[in-house]
Amino acid sequence: MFGVQVAAMAEISDLMQANGVSAAKAVEIIGATPVSSPEAKGASASMLSGAFAPMFPLEFVVKEFGYIVTVGRASGATHRWHVRLAS
Repeated sequence: MFGVQVAAMAEISDLMQANGVSAAKAVEIIGATPVSSPEAKGASASMLSGAFAPMFPLEFVVKEFGYIVTVGRASGATHRWHVRLAS
């Protein structure tokens, strides 16, 4: 779930910044919620400092998102984005 958490944190932070909330304040607000994991908080701190080096093996992130796509397709879920995952 690490990849999903990091993606969600980045998207929510970007949305808040687009509506006048500073990046630091957005991370503080999101990080204060009970569903924010220590990993998401760490990734947020890295984003704020401009450190974008991988913190988790990329092949596991790809595998994780592959599971999400597979389950979504099997359940008949539709989405507006088309994601192509490396095999």
